[in-house]
Amino acid sequence: MDRLANKIREARGNKRLTQTKLAQIVGMTQNYISIIEIGKYQPPKELLEKICRALDLSYEEMLEVGNYKLKKS
Repeated sequence: MDRLANKIREARGNKRLTQTKLAQIVGMTQNYISIIEIGKYQPPKELLEKICRALDLSYEEMLEVGNYKLKKS
């Protein structure tokens, strides 16, 4: 499992959210959240932002964990 997947799964567990509930909050399916959490797919930045908000995580920290590149303003 990659670091981003592990971080999302851990944070979801800490918030006591099921994959189904997180999926409802961010507008995805439970299956899609499962695929992200097992590390088979890295979500696009827009979805990662939604996941971060739902889990009270720092978007910048997740960018680093997921090896995303920050856009320069």
